[in-house]
Amino acid sequence: MMAQLIEVELFVMNMRRKMIELLSVINLIEELQQLATEDWI
Repeated sequence: MMAQLIEVELFVMNMRRKMIELLSVINLIEELQQLATEDWI
């Protein structure tokens, strides 16, 4: 039972890390798009 809990916790931590990475990539893309549109105007 304890091993299963540890596996679940590791899984959740990995998922959270992936979500944070994904969000930071999305933020980066949005910032680049804003910079691009500001340059064009």
